[in-house]
Formats: sequence, structure tokens, C-alpha cells
Amino acid sequence: MENRFKIKFLEEQLKSILQKLLILILALLVLSFFLSFYSFFFVKLSENYTPNSIAETFRVFLFAQEYLIPLKLKFETAFIIFSFLNLFFLTLTFFKDSKLKLGYNKEYSLPLIITENFVFTTFILALIRWILKDFLMPIPPIQDALLALTLSTIAPIREEIGYRLTLIGFPLAILMIRSLSLKSFFKFLWKPNPKLFYFRGIKIRFLVYILLIFSSLLFGLGHLQSYKEPLLSAKVIEAMISGFILGYFYIKEGFHACVTLHILFNYFSLFFYLGGEFRFDILAYYLLLFAGIVSFYRKLNLLFKERTKIKIF
Repeated sequence: MENRFKIKFLEEQLKSILQKLLILILALLVLSFFLSFYSFFFVKLSENYTPNSIAETFRVFLFAQEYLIPLKLKFETAFIIFSFLNLFFLTLTFFKDSKLKLGYNKEYSLPLIITENFVFTTFILALIRWILKDFLMPIPPIQDALLALTLSTIAPIREEIGYRLTLIGFPLAILMIRSLSLKSFFKFLWKPNPKLFYFRGIKIRFLVYILLIFSSLLFGLGHLQSYKEPLLSAKVIEAMISGFILGYFYIKEGFHACVTLHILFNYFSLFFYLGGEFRFDILAYYLLLFAGIVSFYRKLNLLFKERTKIKIF
């Protein structure tokens, strides 16, 4: 009885510690927006580009295919527009009263749930990279920080449309279009509801899994740096795993949730490339490491305690 009490007390303490760490990581995410603006406009990040440089085309992703639109756009214009769009999706996530039914996470708000899954995924990817370091190519270093910062700002919305909304939401919405009004069709695209996964009375959960896996594979392959790079590159494997998590959040919580998680993946990494001047990179690294270890332990504990209750959809 005493040991059981000690274990329960330890679990409560870890839960409290993890919650505080997640809040800190969210605060750093907000701080990263200010850091990115400062770095973009006041730090020389590139020898080849400036904020006034003009891109001759704009890339759009639809159904995992890239399309080039002949649209001349300054780097700073694209950066500002998509930064505010990203802030809009973050605001939606913060103020939307929604919770996922994930055992001990029932009392967590959606932003903290997304943040925990971000640190957990990051920790798992780091483990995979460490275990398979002799078999995986390292991710090439960033050649141009200004270009990388601009693309990282544009990517969450553009890639979530191209890989999650069009590859998962659109096929499911088309399949059930007879039972959906026009308004319901667009609401379903925004947030596919697992409760509606029925086609002519037959549950199509298997099809949802196929679409989720298929979109994740294409998302990973879309991150190949070049055709000469081996299929088992670290970036591809990491992108496939991240794509699965992003797809899961799209289905369960909606488009705004997967965009927010994608922003976390992209923007938090800025601390490791742009935060050195302020030493935020060291803080971010140890926060992620410690929060990842705590989250990993708690999810393992959940798996062994409630394994009969766990299901994805």
C-alpha cells in the first residue's frame, strides 16, 4: 500500500512538472515569433538574399503535388503574411475549448496536448536518430538561414493543405458527400469527425488509416533533399513520423490543430539556428530533452495501465 501511494505521488509530481515544462515551451514558441521577426529584419542571415529579394514564383501544394504560380513576391511580404496567418491559427488553438480523450490528458487544454505530443515526437525522433546513426545520412546543414526562415514560416499552412486537407479530408468528404450539405462539407474538411466515418452504414475506419499512412509516406518522400539521397535518409523517416502525428491531429482536432503542431516543429527549431546570439538554443534543448523524457515515461505508464482502452480513432 505504501509503495502504491509513493508511485501515485510520483506520478502526480511528474504530471505537475510536465505541465509547467509545456507552458514554458509554449512561452518559448511565442517568443520565437519575436525572435524570428528580429532575425529576419535586423540580422544578416544570408549572403545571397535580403528581405527585399523577390521570388519569381510561388509554390503551392495540392494533393502532394507542387505547382508553381507565376507570382512575384518579396520575401518580406510572404514572411509577414504567413507569420500573421500562423498567429491566427495559434490564436484559434489557444481559445478553442477542446480536449482530446487520451487518458491522463483529459484535463489538459488543447495547446498543452499539442505541445506534449510535439515534445514526445521530438524525443522519439532523437532516439531513432541516435539508434540508427550508422545507417542514416545526417540532415544537410542549412545553407541559407534567411531562405530557411522564410520557407519555415510558409510551410505549416502550405504543407497541411497539400498533405492533410487534400489527401485525408477531401477523399473522406467526397466519399460521404451525399450525407453532407455544402456547409457540412467544408466543416468536415476543416475537421473530419471520426463519429461520421460511416459510408452506407459501414464504418470506414480502415480507409482512414490507409489515407493517414499514405499521406505520411508522401510527406516523408516530399522531404527528400535530392533524388541522389538514399530513401532511408534521416529527414525522410523523421518527416514520415511527423506526418503521421500531424494527420492524427488533423482528423481528431481539425486543420488549426495540425497547423499549430507544424508551427511548433518548424519554429521551435529556430532556437537551434537563430537563438545562439541570445543563448535560447541551450535553454530550448534542455527543456525539450527533459520534457521529452517525462512525457515518454508517462505515455509508457499509460500504455501499460490502460492498454485495453487505447485506440487511435
